[in-house]
Amino acid sequence: MATDMRFIKEVSTSTSVTDISITDCFDTRFRNYYFSVLDCAMSVGDYMHIRIINSSGVDTGANYENASRRHAASGSFSNQAYTTDTYWRNISYISSASQKNAMGLWIYEPNDANSFTHMKLQNVFDISNLYGHKGAGYHKVSEQITGLNFLANSGTIDNMTIKVFGIF
Repeated sequence: MATDMRFIKEVSTSTSVTDISITDCFDTRFRNYYFSVLDCAMSVGDYMHIRIINSSGVDTGANYENASRRHAASGSFSNQAYTTDTYWRNISYISSASQKNAMGLWIYEPNDANSFTHMKLQNVFDISNLYGHKGAGYHKVSEQITGLNFLANSGTIDNMTIKVFGIF
């Protein structure tokens, strides 16, 4: 059970970019990590995705699987599942620059070259209704991971701060 967290790194942007990478954030002191994604704003309302960075760069291969559940404030819910994809899909929905979003993301065992890297996430967003969103996924390649790449589905990421914490 996690008993302590240590701040490792912060990356932010306040200019329009299509993706943002955070590298050199995993080290051997920790097995698991927490990413606090704050003040995320995009030029258009759309989904955010995440890709793995390995020793060769950003993995754009069909090596990702994830599933999530969205609960609307109205009481309805929907499930999403993606297999053999080129990123962890629909991690969060960002409505617009005027309505910022935040997300919690856990990454498990990125330093273990002999196992898959797993993730779980949770956030809240608004698409004409307030949604609570939780999900999980894995990268189906056994390799050491060196970072994450956050990608806008369309438009640009206009603002984003990512804080990384190692979990003891």
